[in-house]
Amino acid sequence: MKEYFYSTVTLHFNAKNTNVSVDSSNEGMKCTQKPLYALIILNVKPSSAADEAGLQAGHQIIKMNGQNVNHLTYSDICRITESFSLVDNL
Repeated sequence: MKEYFYSTVTLHFNAKNTNVSVDSSNEGMKCTQKPLYALIILNVKPSSAADEAGLQAGHQIIKMNGQNVNHLTYSDICRITESFSLVDNL
């Protein structure tokens, strides 16, 4: 799994469940399976803004800059996270 280290928090991607979709077209039935990931805080820098806001290790990030990341795939979350600077709001 990939981890990101920001000045105040360390984030970790963790598989939380699997999404299975079924397509029953004229060609038969096709199942696809892709894991969904959670973005979990591993640690918070003491006395940081994140600490003062009440973030704690084990908390799950569900939105980043207003965008829901709760049901995205690993690659989707990576794409969003890699576009952030260190001062963006998680």
